[in-house]
Amino acid sequence: MFVLVLAASWTSNAIAPLQGVSQTTAQDSPTDKYLGDTGGVVFEVSKEDLLKSKDYRSLVELMDLGGNFKRQFGFSIGETRHFAGSVSGPDDAFLKLVLQSSRDIDPLAFMRANGWVRGKQLPETRSFRDQTYYEINRGTEKIGVFQPTDQSVVVNRIEVIEEMVRGRKPEQELLRSKDWLGLEDFQLKFAIGDRLFEQWREEYQRFNSGRSSSDPILDLVGPINEKIVRACGGLKLDGQLNLRISLFAKTPSAAGQIKTSLEALVQIGETMLGPDQAELIEGVSDPEMQKITREGMAFLDDLIESLEFKRLGRELRITARADAKSFVRNVLPDSIQAARKAAQRTQSMNNMKQLGLSMHNYHDTHKGFPPAVLIGPKGHRHSWRIAVLPYLGEMELYEQYRLDEPWDSPNNQKVMNRMPEVFRHPTEPDGSVNTRYLAFVGPKSPFSAPDGFRFSDLTDGSSNTIMFFSGATQVPWTKPEDIEYDPEQEIPLKDGPFEKGFNAVFFDGSVQFIPSETGWEKLHLLIQGNDGQPVER
Repeated sequence: MFVLVLAASWTSNAIAPLQGVSQTTAQDSPTDKYLGDTGGVVFEVSKEDLLKSKDYRSLVELMDLGGNFKRQFGFSIGETRHFAGSVSGPDDAFLKLVLQSSRDIDPLAFMRANGWVRGKQLPETRSFRDQTYYEINRGTEKIGVFQPTDQSVVVNRIEVIEEMVRGRKPEQELLRSKDWLGLEDFQLKFAIGDRLFEQWREEYQRFNSGRSSSDPILDLVGPINEKIVRACGGLKLDGQLNLRISLFAKTPSAAGQIKTSLEALVQIGETMLGPDQAELIEGVSDPEMQKITREGMAFLDDLIESLEFKRLGRELRITARADAKSFVRNVLPDSIQAARKAAQRTQSMNNMKQLGLSMHNYHDTHKGFPPAVLIGPKGHRHSWRIAVLPYLGEMELYEQYRLDEPWDSPNNQKVMNRMPEVFRHPTEPDGSVNTRYLAFVGPKSPFSAPDGFRFSDLTDGSSNTIMFFSGATQVPWTKPEDIEYDPEQEIPLKDGPFEKGFNAVFFDGSVQFIPSETGWEKLHLLIQGNDGQPVER
C-alpha cells in the first residue's frame, strides 16, 4: 500500500521515480534545507553513479521517455543532480518538490512547462532581502516557487516558501530520523509517517465494519494496518537490485504479528499466481509484450524467492534482491520501445484534443468553424491551422503572420519556423515544421464549405463525424494543404506513424483510433457530416 501511495505521488506530476543525482549527505543536501515532511510521505533520489554505469543507460532512457521530463522541468534527467518530494497526507495531497540541476533553471519556463502560468501571463513576484520568489494562484491553493540558486528550484505552499527565504527550515519529522539516515547508500529512498497510517487505519475500520463475510486476505491485512505506525525503505542498484523496507510497529510483539501476516500473504500470492503465469504469458498476443511479460515475471519470481523477514525489536525489516543487470539487458530495450510508442500515441492524442478544443473555441467566437482554406485580403490562401492560433494561446504568433502575403512569403516563413509544439507529431524530430494533423477537403466533407460551417450543419451528429486526423501524410504546418477527398473514390489513406491505423478527432472533441481494417465505405460515412447515415462508433 505504501508503495502505491508513493507511486501515485510521482505519476500525478508526470515524474519518473528514479533519477540519478549527485552524491549528497542528509546534512548538505537541498532536501535537508528546503523540504519538509510533517509525518506524510517523503522520497529522495540520489547518487549520480547510476547514470555513469553503461549497464543502466537504457534505464535512464526509459526514465526520460519521449523527453517528458525535460518538457516538464526544462532540463533532462541526465542534468538532474538532486530530486526529492513530499506529501503531507490525505488531507493535503499537494506535492512539494526540491530539484537541482547541473544547468541553470529558468523559473518562468519551469512554471510554464507545468501549466502554472500560460502565454504571457506572469506570476506574482515577491522578494525578501534580495531573494526573489514567486506566488501562483491555483484555485484555492497558493503555490510558491523559490530559487535558492540558479541551478535549483523549490516548490511548496507560499507560506512555507516565505518562511524559507527568511531562513527558517521546514518541519522535518521523517528526514531527521536515524532510520532515514541509515538509508544513505540507497539511490531511491522513501518514508511514510504516522499521519498516513492513521488515515489508513480509519478507512480500513470503516470498510471492515461494513463487511458481511470473512475474507482471508483482508483478515491478514487487518493486523498490518492496525499495528504499523511508520515505514521507510529504499532501492539500491549495483550488480543487483536490492530492496529494503522497514515497518515500525507499536510494540515488538506487534512487529511479530505483522511478520506472520506478511509471510502468509506472500504464500497465498504464490499459490494463486504461480500456476496461472504460463497461461497469462500465452494470453499476451503481441510478441514484444509477451517477452516483456515473461522476463518481468521471472524477475518478480526472483525477488519473491529472495524475500526475507527479520524482526528487530519494533522494526520488521524486509529485504529482497534480484539480478538487475540481466533484467535491464533483457527487458528494458523492449520495454523502452513499447513505452515510447505508448507515450507518443498519448502525446499525439493530447495534441489533437488541444487542437479540437481550439476549433470549438473558434466556433464559440465566430459562430462557426473555419474553412480549410482562408482567403486573405489580396486573394492569398492560408491554412485553418493559422486561424486557430489565438485559441491555442498563440496570439502573438498569429499577429506576426501576414494574411495579405502568400503563406510562404519571407515574413510568413519566419512564423512557420516557430511552429507550436501542438502541431508537431511526437514521432517528428525537434525543429521539424511539418504537421500530420490534416483535415479532409473535398465535396461533402464539412471543410468543403468556403465560408465555414456550424455544429447545426452536422446533422449526422458531432460524435459521428471526423474533424481531422493524423496519418502518414505530412505538410508544412502553415501550408494551406490537407487531404483531398472524393466521396466517389477509395480514400487514399496509409497507416501513419503508428501501426494498424490512425488517430482521428471527432467534432465532439473526442479522439479515437481508427483501425486499418476499417472499410473505406465506412470512412466515407464518418467524414461526411450530413449524409443521413450516422455511424455509431
